[in-house]
Amino acid sequence: SIKGLKTEFTITTKDDNGDHCTRGGSQVSVELEGVADPTQVTDTMDGSYVACFVPQEVGEVKLLVLVDGEHIKGSPYSVLVRDYRLLKKPSKSLNKIGGMRYPWGIAVSRNGMWAVTDWDKHCVYMFDKDDRLV
Repeated sequence: SIKGLKTEFTITTKDDNGDHCTRGGSQVSVELEGVADPTQVTDTMDGSYVACFVPQEVGEVKLLVLVDGEHIKGSPYSVLVRDYRLLKKPSKSLNKIGGMRYPWGIAVSRNGMWAVTDWDKHCVYMFDKDDRLV
């Protein structure tokens, strides 16, 4: 999950035989343990439920999912909430920077530096906070 952005997932209910339910009406609740962030659950009336929340703090939180008052298998789940920053588009195409051929993957540090890997050349290109190749 990303801090400040909506996280959405679907819960599909099953009956006592393990078959997917085809109707709604179950009491489904989702809660972030120890966090006051509100959650919302929508019954799609076909046995599935769409849950969403907007985390406001960075770190690991426990996500509790209950159907008719009982935890579903695996609940509580660990959810890692991360921060993000938007990168501005570099002034040059990544393919033209240093002869990069196949950009693949990106990482951003807390101090504003960022890196892109080149799948074909098996190397990493590092950029400063002003998007200059270092």
